[in-house]
Amino acid sequence: MAYRFRRKDKTVETGIRRIAREQIDKAIASIDSEDDDAEIIHAIRKRCKKLRALLRLVGPSFPKFQKENRIFADTSDLVGDLRHPDLMERTYRQLVKTYNKELNCKSFLLIGENIKAQREADLSRMDIDARLAACRNRFREASKRVAYWHLEEEGWEALSAGVLGVYERACAALDATKSDNGNAYYELRKWMKYHRHHMRILRPIAPTVFAERAKHARKLTKLLAGHNNLLLFEDRLRSEPATYGADEDIEAILILARRQRIVQDAEISRAAHKLLQYEPDDLSRKWGKMWAEWADKSQ
Repeated sequence: MAYRFRRKDKTVETGIRRIAREQIDKAIASIDSEDDDAEIIHAIRKRCKKLRALLRLVGPSFPKFQKENRIFADTSDLVGDLRHPDLMERTYRQLVKTYNKELNCKSFLLIGENIKAQREADLSRMDIDARLAACRNRFREASKRVAYWHLEEEGWEALSAGVLGVYERACAALDATKSDNGNAYYELRKWMKYHRHHMRILRPIAPTVFAERAKHARKLTKLLAGHNNLLLFEDRLRSEPATYGADEDIEAILILARRQRIVQDAEISRAAHKLLQYEPDDLSRKWGKMWAEWADKSQ
């Protein structure tokens, strides 16, 4: 089923419960599938992110928000570090694709081989099956709790503070990127992913408006993902240079990684300012009116 409200959802509460159950069921199905571990890990983290976005949408009117949000965050963290080895190799391949002439020599190819070898070594030390089993158990327990989720508000009153709170946090994170703080880019991606998911959930209210925002938010979060992967790549190479190659080769590839981030910085700034140019109060009035019109037609 689609990740959005439907007209036949009688209340916001019933819609939230339905969407949550669907995401939990999909997470369990991924764990029980024949997909490879990397795909399953990605699916778990994606479902947890969607569930946490759903919770943040109604957080101010949901008394159990903090507890449920923490549970899904911890579930995602169970497999969070399992993706780092793959991110290292993927980021290296992207750098080779972008800077083929600079990196097309034996010393840099050796760095790639060492990254691949380290990936295999890292994964061999991780008990992936046990972590996936723990995630499955957490999702099954969460599925039982969803039936008892209760909101203290209804209609747009249940949603407005959550959707605008996330928007404001994204605006604050964008301002923080001006200081060239790597953590600010991580925060911007986090809040923009939540915002994108909120636009998807609210899409039926005004399909053209919310689908367009969701599309641009997706483009921005992909740019930010590449930026954050480069930061992870740089940190890992800088902290363990001897694992990957000679000092001068490591420094050379780090320079190229930083160069790529500078290029991305400009793209990120343009895309983010386009999405976050509006005053929160103006959006609240506009989206609240759209919700009221949609709700009237649903009755």
